[in-house]
Amino acid sequence: MSSPDNERAAIAGLARTHHMSEGAIAHLLDALRRGNGSAAQFNHPELGGMGQWMAGGMIMIGDGYNHALKATIAHLCAELAPLATRTVAPSGGGFPAFPGLDGGRAWWPAELGTASASGAQNGVRYAYFAAARRLALEIAGRVTIYDTLDHIISGVAQQQGAASTLHFQSHIGIVTPGHLLRVAEYDL
Repeated sequence: MSSPDNERAAIAGLARTHHMSEGAIAHLLDALRRGNGSAAQFNHPELGGMGQWMAGGMIMIGDGYNHALKATIAHLCAELAPLATRTVAPSGGGFPAFPGLDGGRAWWPAELGTASASGAQNGVRYAYFAAARRLALEIAGRVTIYDTLDHIISGVAQQQGAASTLHFQSHIGIVTPGHLLRVAEYDL
């Protein structure tokens, strides 16, 4: 575990290097802690507003056309991830726990194991299990499990409006849940 002094020094150094406030860097570190160093869900003005990052290259920010900021955040996440896994997240806080955990227990079936990536946005929770080739979605208390077939999922996008849609990026291209094989459904 790293000491608070080492953590403060790392935050200060990254803030200077990337011309951001220490508060923005600390916010990102906290988000990475909740994602066990492999994912982050954040909401900070200096980080482009609401955003998500997953190890492996997926990044989305509210300021979607600011490619320089996306690159900076990706770089920061890569540098902060090892620190996030060596430190203990403080209890409490205003942002919901990130990798798909609800009160310390997973909302998906135990046999799926630990999610490779997970998140939540606008009342939809998702968890991807690369080894099991499964995708779990929870909408309004209803969990649906999908077989991801040959898709290796690396990102997620949700379009808002009258007809909200959910798209997942895979190495083959964009895939929606409607294009996947539904294998199970149940209510929480």
